Amino acid sequence: MSGSFRHGPMTITGGRGDKLTNFITRCFPPNITDTVFDFPHNYDVIPPMMFEGCVPSQGPKEIFYVNAAHQYVSWDLTSTAGLLELTFSIDEHDMWVYAIDGRYIQPRRVNALTIPNSNRYSVMIPLNRPAGDYTVRMVSASINQILNTTAIMRYEGFRQLKRPSNPWIQINNEAARPDTVFLDENRVVPFPAIVPSNDIAQTFFLHINQVGTAFRWRLGNTSYGLELEEAQPLLFNQNSIPSDLIIRTKNNTWIDLILQTDTILQPPHPIHKHSNKHFIIGQGNGTFTWNSVAEAVQAVPGNFNLQTPQYRDTFHTLPAVTGLTWTVLRYHVINPGAFIMHCHIQVHQSGGMVLAMLDGVDVWPTVPLPYRIAAGF
Repeated sequence: MSGSFRHGPMTITGGRGDKLTNFITRCFPPNITDTVFDFPHNYDVIPPMMFEGCVPSQGPKEIFYVNAAHQYVSWDLTSTAGLLELTFSIDEHDMWVYAIDGRYIQPRRVNALTIPNSNRYSVMIPLNRPAGDYTVRMVSASINQILNTTAIMRYEGFRQLKRPSNPWIQINNEAARPDTVFLDENRVVPFPAIVPSNDIAQTFFLHINQVGTAFRWRLGNTSYGLELEEAQPLLFNQNSIPSDLIIRTKNNTWIDLILQTDTILQPPHPIHKHSNKHFIIGQGNGTFTWNSVAEAVQAVPGNFNLQTPQYRDTFHTLPAVTGLTWTVLRYHVINPGAFIMHCHIQVHQSGGMVLAMLDGVDVWPTVPLPYRIAAGF
């Protein structure tokens, strides 16, 4: 295997060739939001082909060459999608997921793998099928449109398989056969597992919803406007943006972040925290009514995992389709600095679903005068 290939929203490391073939058709009507949100809508400004009318590409398919003598091939799967979650599968082949976001897990055997925006999954694929061509599939796991992208995994040598390969998944992200196994994130266990501390210094309640318009979002109290990119760097001036867009922590402390979706028709939000990984310790339906995670663990212990929680830098919240949901993240402040946490859906991030994370402010160094002068501060 050599080189890397990128087309649209998915990157596969390894392989050689030209393009994948795409087919997109209408799926999700945008005006369904009228039934839930009371702010004004202007559907005329929706970008063309966001919900319907996309044109299939007709280019040649990418071909990934594999050698059965190697017994396995390892691929790194990275989603660079701006909007959609994507599901990846290889006809008639198992995949062993052995790392997520650059960290090992106890391997999980799957046939299909849904990848949120910006996540990274490493898979080992047994090369134990008759030599031939097997379709590599990528479909949309989101509801905006149907997306079908295909490539070929080709065994080198004499071709034994003369028929089309049999799929694990359908174009609508449903299983194509009853024994299809999708990755269940709830069963992922890090290797080795790390037990987070229960000595929590601060708990922050963060609200996820839209603010006044369809394109303004928040991750906390208010929306983080794009105009704030022109503000003085927070590392130089901690007060250069509104205080309700900032979290301040002290070094070597443990922090809980409780993410509450406040409205329905919310997709899974892939929340990414810069600087260091965090533990996903709990998720649930409804409203998080407790004052702390400790209280919630006492009330609903089955919604939490404090012994073998996933350790990620990006993790999606529970979708809120017909009811509200919550997700709890816990992290250790070990890398002081000014960072951000944000949704990795591009239109949500640019729409304000961002929060400034000023970690370890008690040990920040004094910024040298020449740098302050250069920054205009």
